[in-house]
Amino acid sequence: MAPGILERARRVLATGFVVTALAALPAQAVAATGTFDVVSRVTVTSACTYNGTPALAFGSYDPIVANASVAATATATLSVVCPAQSPYTVTANLGRHSSSAASTCATGPCTRAMSNGALFLSYDIYTTPTYTTVWNTVNGIGGIGTGAMQAINVYGYIPPAEAAPAGSFTDTVTVTVSF
Repeated sequence: MAPGILERARRVLATGFVVTALAALPAQAVAATGTFDVVSRVTVTSACTYNGTPALAFGSYDPIVANASVAATATATLSVVCPAQSPYTVTANLGRHSSSAASTCATGPCTRAMSNGALFLSYDIYTTPTYTTVWNTVNGIGGIGTGAMQAINVYGYIPPAEAAPAGSFTDTVTVTVSF
């Protein structure tokens, strides 16, 4: 072979080898992948809220005729929102005039009284519509939060034939949500 042809053949072979080798290297680097973890963190606060100020509205009470032998009753609905799966308890104090309660309610002596100045009208609030458990700081209403509003009913009871003069009677009961 002529020296020029042999030299050209060497260049073609050398170039072909270099191109082939370089083409194989990037293909392996592009196909390689790696994985890693991202750690996500959040702290959900344990906080419950309530909605509004419910009223336990008995309406009119007539100790002479309508309520001479039948108790006056009323229902109030409280609304609480607690995080999902969070246990809570709703309790109530005995109000502002509990020392003036004097009558017998559904399950024993009344523990609360509404006032009209220096005049009092005994009553109580229960956790059940059958008036079996007085709602107070010991007998609370428990539940498990859902993350949405939950309604809790409480039931008021004024005993029949309560000796009270005409007028408007009120009391304020403090409600506590423990979570």
